Amino acid sequence: MPDLRHRGSDIPLLFEHFCRIAVKERGKDFKQLSPIDHETLTLYGWPGNVRELRNVALRYALEPNTSVAKILAGYQAQDDIDTITPLPLSVKVQEFERSLIEASIRQQKGNIQLVLEQLQLPRRTLNQKMQKYGLNRADYLD
Repeated sequence: MPDLRHRGSDIPLLFEHFCRIAVKERGKDFKQLSPIDHETLTLYGWPGNVRELRNVALRYALEPNTSVAKILAGYQAQDDIDTITPLPLSVKVQEFERSLIEASIRQQKGNIQLVLEQLQLPRRTLNQKMQKYGLNRADYLD
């Protein structure tokens, strides 16, 4: 069987499979992968084996408001081995953008008008980015 890093197209399918098992066992709702999470899974170098993928899927499925990039960045920060493939710049930039938008929505308690003012974005742009990153203002209301 080829290494996980050589099975790029299979990784999102395996990941989703492990997520569905995790949420079913714990009676939680399945959350769809955002496009950025899908891209992150595909581009990541996967130095580990299927167990690593399963562990990332478990954390993703059970931790609210997390992303694949955040989980993988945590793994990278904990591991001093130089063989880990870093996340591509585009994924890091998107994750940074997502975290800024999420922090603003949380800080403004879901008040989109205040978020627009704080981030100095047009409403349409913010709506597109929230959809892209799977952010829902209802999750941040008091």
